[in-house]
Amino acid sequence: MTTAESPVRHLLLFLALHFALGLIPQVHLHAEVLSRSDAVHMVLESNPEVEAARNAWEGVRARGRLDRALPDPEFEFEELPRVGGSQHHGEHTIGVSQRVEFPLKWWHRSQAGRRQAEAARLVLFETARLDMGMRAKNAYDRIALQKSLLRHARQDLDLARDILRQANIRFEAGDVPQLDVMRASVEVGRATNRRSAALNHLSVARTGLNALLARPLQTPFSISDSLFYQPHDTDLGQLTATALRQRPDLVGISLRLKAMKSRQAAATAAYWPDMNVGIALQQRHGHGEDSWLFRLEMEVPLWALSRQRGERAEARAAVSQIEAEREALRFQVLLETEQAYLDLGTAGEQVVLFQDRILPEAERAFEVAGRSYKEGKSSYLELLETQRTWIETQVEYAEALFEYRSAEAALERAIGSPLPAAGSPAKN
Repeated sequence: MTTAESPVRHLLLFLALHFALGLIPQVHLHAEVLSRSDAVHMVLESNPEVEAARNAWEGVRARGRLDRALPDPEFEFEELPRVGGSQHHGEHTIGVSQRVEFPLKWWHRSQAGRRQAEAARLVLFETARLDMGMRAKNAYDRIALQKSLLRHARQDLDLARDILRQANIRFEAGDVPQLDVMRASVEVGRATNRRSAALNHLSVARTGLNALLARPLQTPFSISDSLFYQPHDTDLGQLTATALRQRPDLVGISLRLKAMKSRQAAATAAYWPDMNVGIALQQRHGHGEDSWLFRLEMEVPLWALSRQRGERAEARAAVSQIEAEREALRFQVLLETEQAYLDLGTAGEQVVLFQDRILPEAERAFEVAGRSYKEGKSSYLELLETQRTWIETQVEYAEALFEYRSAEAALERAIGSPLPAAGSPAKN
């Protein structure tokens, strides 16, 4: 290597290292920041399960158009040669005809198609959006939970290191045996493992939300919302009424019932005859006579006792089936609403208990134990026990908040609408 090449190479290496070190902050700087509502909106827009439900609804709506469509017209052309086998034809007829159903039958069938399409929108598409919205909320809240658990794991590690430092100081002063130092060192290792596990769980939670967003699992993003306790003005009677009125699957099955009743009415109207209406031009060669023909044909429901009667019986059985399914779904909606309501109440009581009593007492106990250990008034085991209690209490509080948010999402899914809020949120 020449003397002139060495500074150039060093400069290039310096620039490459500078770029590499500056690249990581730049990636995080441009990472997407998602709020909880943003995440739910994006999942509803991009998730393939929602798109599949949309396409299924579109298919039902397209089939509904067939119920309103008229049969294709029929074109006819007829030629009759002259007597004697001449090459010139004696006459020919050109015409078109259209089959026309009895109006009531067409009307009821059209109504059935429209109602069936709307029912499919509610049962397939809107219910899928409701389910996916709850899953998106839970996935987002799980990330917030794992972030909180990671924060507590790091706090646990910092406390373990601080206790190890104090144990070393007291051991050097001859106040504690070496066993305390060894135990403190073991706790540092265990806390390090817990922090590593928390990092892994947070990564898994992030991939879960990316999967719902239908994008690469390692796509970087950060969340802006944390777990918090938001009380609600909830009354079981009002929630039940809301669920019975707004649940899309329940409203949809009611529309399915109306659609099937329309098909039953169309089957009854099939006893009336349909008609074929046509017009034709008849030309006679050699005579110079052209004439217009108007045709009216009527279909006689001669086999009404078999075909039309069978259609009515089939529609009547379908109506009874859907009525039973609607009643079963109604009880299921009531059960889901009450269960979610009770779960939300229980979770809320646990969160309030943590906030008002458990957390403050655990924190005070740890502070007292820390001061006592520094002053030589308590043992290492007593300090370790209060530290574990303090960290575990914070972890349990975060999990209680997550359970509350999950119960909240389940209740919103059960009633098919957001819950009314009351008071200011208490964040974690």
